[in-house]
Amino acid sequence: MNAWPTVLLAVLCGLLLAWLLGYLAMPIDLVRDFIPVPGYADDAIVVALVLRSVVRAAGPGALARHWPGTEDGLAAVRRLAGLR
Repeated sequence: MNAWPTVLLAVLCGLLLAWLLGYLAMPIDLVRDFIPVPGYADDAIVVALVLRSVVRAAGPGALARHWPGTEDGLAAVRRLAGLR
């Protein structure tokens, strides 16, 4: 059971996702993009961490209710997010 109130959870997840969009839109990066592999890897790592935290905060019930894909895809996302 998720202890966070639903409205607070929605606001926090929305703020995290808004921050992620701002981070991706900023021209300043942790590692410059002209460096071939690490330049893009830092963006992918930040995206993965933020999305994982939002999915884990929302919980498996919310994820299942809003999942538009297949059951196999949902199982893969749950596994990657560390949900059971």
